[in-house]
Amino acid sequence: MRKKKEIAAGLILLSLIAGALLVPKLSPKKLNDAPIFVVQSAEFVVSVHAQGELVPQSQFNFLAPFQGKIERLTSEGKDVKKGEEIGKLDTNELEEKLREAQLDLGSANSDLAQLEQDSRADRIKSDAAVRAAVKDLELKRLELSITLRGPHPQQLRDLELTRRFAKKDFDAVQEGIARKESLVERGILKATDLSESRLELLVKRKELYVAQAKYALLKAGALPDSIEIKRLQVKQAEALLLVARHKLSTFEHTKGLERKKIQLQIDRRQAQVKQMKERIEAAHILTPQAGTVIYPKFWHNGNLAKISEGDAVWRSQAFLRVADFSEVLVSSEIDEGDIGRIRVGLPVRVALAKGRSFKGHVKSLSSLAAESANQNQREGAPKVFQAMVQVDETEAHFHPGLTVDLDFITARYEKVVSIPNTAVGKADRSTYVV
Repeated sequence: MRKKKEIAAGLILLSLIAGALLVPKLSPKKLNDAPIFVVQSAEFVVSVHAQGELVPQSQFNFLAPFQGKIERLTSEGKDVKKGEEIGKLDTNELEEKLREAQLDLGSANSDLAQLEQDSRADRIKSDAAVRAAVKDLELKRLELSITLRGPHPQQLRDLELTRRFAKKDFDAVQEGIARKESLVERGILKATDLSESRLELLVKRKELYVAQAKYALLKAGALPDSIEIKRLQVKQAEALLLVARHKLSTFEHTKGLERKKIQLQIDRRQAQVKQMKERIEAAHILTPQAGTVIYPKFWHNGNLAKISEGDAVWRSQAFLRVADFSEVLVSSEIDEGDIGRIRVGLPVRVALAKGRSFKGHVKSLSSLAAESANQNQREGAPKVFQAMVQVDETEAHFHPGLTVDLDFITARYEKVVSIPNTAVGKADRSTYVV
């Protein structure tokens, strides 16, 4: 330790001797008036100076979800937690529109329910008419088929038996009349009994003629006129079926259009209700991150001022910020001539305007040069690189936009002889240390 002190004292002595040899001859008066300076051993720092702007680690700009008035706001500078409500827009008009939209939606739903109820009864009638027309057409086609095919053998046998029975009944009545006439002539029966038998004979004769005619017609087959009549009846049944189906189709189409119209009204009302609810919910301003509330200035009624309760905002207007100051950053521009001396992790001294300084380091450095934001875009202007400095120490007075001085420390030299600038003089084209 003693040896080190002796070496240091020797260095100081040599410095003084060298200074004395370099000092030109001065008049005794000037020499007596010269101040005395103390030469010290200190750290020598080489740095790149720049200016920067304080920015928070992150900040969220709140945009007005719709045009309206500010109902309430939290105080500026307040520290808020994630999810906390920090303001609200006036929703009285929106709530009134929501009630109207909900009433319109309920009315449209009632109209749709009534339409479905009425359509159900009308559809049943139309379906029944179509089914009846189908059955009638099937019957007419069957009758035409039977007419064209001719009589069934069993039908001929049945009519033959009917004709024979009718002939037997007629013959029996006729024989009975002959016997009764003989008895009347002999005075055994009255004439009135004969009259009743003759009336019965007329009935039996008619039944016989009918049975014979049916048998003859069935055996001879259908006539051309009867076939044509059956065909016309089939065509008429087909036309009636087409009419019934057309009525059903027209009914379904008409009711479908009415249903679609009402459904469009319901969809529109539902969209309005959803939009109103979303706006009312969005009127409650919740912060997505923890931080400090900041009110930016904007032009209002011809003046540059901060937002306040009762002021009107337009849609998408940025009227509120929440900044995270848990990590304070400084944005700075590095001239292209100095960029080779700057690297990520390099220590930086951050100085506030009021004289306080803080330690920091380079957090990130852009790899692409760009035009400086602080100068006009003139041809040949030097390019700059964006550097982001992280402040290792923080205080409550850090606010976004604050300008600070930065010294990027590129080299440090320890135990360097430090001489004040006022101790260096010039005379007769020579530089000397007093």
